[in-house]
Amino acid sequence: MASSSFAWDTSMYGWLRAETGDRTQSDTVKIEATLAGLRRLLDRAYAEGAIEKDGTYESLSAQLSKPEEAKKESLKAFMNHVRAQRGKKISELWANRLIANAEFLEKGQ
Repeated sequence: MASSSFAWDTSMYGWLRAETGDRTQSDTVKIEATLAGLRRLLDRAYAEGAIEKDGTYESLSAQLSKPEEAKKESLKAFMNHVRAQRGKKISELWANRLIANAEFLEKGQ
């Protein structure tokens, strides 16, 4: 199966604070959501057995392989599919992770 990559990308900034002994250091970190990251998360969920059926995984993967012009619809279809299978063919924990990441990516459109 051939794979494609697209430049779906969004960023968010946050604060990171580290305390060691009597020293505290803060810095700004950039958090990026990408389609590639969402695909890796989906692959990991499947590899860890959180997605029970090959067909479910393949269908979700295909939804993330749509061209750039269809990204909004693809993400909505992906999230709807994950919601429909949450607690059934996809574990609750992993479904929530996938949905949260897809929503974060969607907000950057």
